[in-house]
Parts: sequence; C-alpha cells; structure tokens
Amino acid sequence: MPLSRTLAFAALAATFGAVPPAALAAATPPPLPASVHEAAEWYAVIDGQQVGPLSASAVERRMADGSVTPDTLVWREGMKDWMPVGQTNTFKGRQVDAALKRGKGPTPLDNKFIAAVRL
Repeated sequence: MPLSRTLAFAALAATFGAVPPAALAAATPPPLPASVHEAAEWYAVIDGQQVGPLSASAVERRMADGSVTPDTLVWREGMKDWMPVGQTNTFKGRQVDAALKRGKGPTPLDNKFIAAVRL
C-alpha cells in the first residue's frame, strides 16, 4: 500500500478511535509491555559451568539440542538446592517433548530386524 494511502487509512482509523492520534506520529512502536517478556529465572550447570539466567524456553531449546539432559542440574529463586531438570515440575513433560523432537539414533538391532524381514 502506498504511503499516502497508509497515512490516509491511519488518519481515518484515528478519527473513529481505532488508532490513537499519538500513535500516528510515532516513528517506532512503543516498548513491549513487561508481561510479554519471559522472565529469565533459571540457572543450569552445563559442561561444569553455571549458565544463566535462562528463560524456560531457553532451557527447553537446550533440552531439544541435547545440551541439557534430564540429569542437568538447575536452580531458580525459591528452590532450596540445585536439582536435576528431569525432577522439576516445570520441565518434566517438556523433556519428553524435547526427546521426541531429537528422534532416536540407529541401534545395533535395527539392521537385524531389517534382515529378518527380508527372509
């Protein structure tokens, strides 16, 4: 849409209260509300080093790529001590999803079953 039509549409919308006039003058959008930002509250021990703070989705991404395993120690405020991520209520179900996304590698038995089917 050409700029003049965009401005005309925005002015029309502002007239009917859909867009506040101040928003028309803004060159950049306002900052996101705090509720949109995910809290980075988790710490993890990865390769012997403390990593964090991490958001829950960042921990999940690391679970998906395999750098965080069910035995990886995690902590956040309110916990008495470090505990394996696989034992936290937050990540119990998510570790299964992450494992399914990674898939399974070949096993020594895979080729034996293929050979048995070919007989």
